[in-house]
Amino acid sequence: MYFAVHQDTDPNDQNWQSVSAYNPGNGGADDHINLKSLQTDNAGNLFAVTKTSFSSANQPLILLLACTSGACTSASNWQAHTVYRYQDDDTRPIC
Repeated sequence: MYFAVHQDTDPNDQNWQSVSAYNPGNGGADDHINLKSLQTDNAGNLFAVTKTSFSSANQPLILLLACTSGACTSASNWQAHTVYRYQDDDTRPIC
């Protein structure tokens, strides 16, 4: 799961960077995502609930990806938390 990141303090509107928030290998990303941030959060925390394409019982199906440290510009700024496993059979992530 990749994100394009632009820092608000960067005056160049064309300066975007790609960051991998979750990369466990094949099946790690699907086409369902719900992204949230708080306008009143000066820390810049960012949350995304995403769906994977994994298909084994104990593999994660729905993940919460959280950027709560740093500028969200490197993989180390992101943490992945399993919300539902494949066996739980949920498919529409909402944060």
